[in-house]
Amino acid sequence: MMFAIIFFIFWLIIWRPESRKRRDREQKIRSLKKGDQVVTTGGIFGKIMRVEEGDILLQIDKNKDVRVRFARNSIFDVIASGPDEKADDARPDGSA
Repeated sequence: MMFAIIFFIFWLIIWRPESRKRRDREQKIRSLKKGDQVVTTGGIFGKIMRVEEGDILLQIDKNKDVRVRFARNSIFDVIASGPDEKADDARPDGSA
């Protein structure tokens, strides 16, 4: 009986929040659209230029028009509010 209680507490503290985070991330990945500002699992920030079935095209440098294709699952997070044009120019590396 004691083992069952410990297992239940462990499930509430560890597994349940992790499954919720995973579900939320999967929802974000499914709802990617052109114009979203995202960060990849490698730490690359970019703006989505095209969304396809299994991959996306990110613009990672607006000034030089550098675009890179990524697997859709390599997106780590969607940045809620993308920076405006003035904020892009203010960054020292000039990246989006």
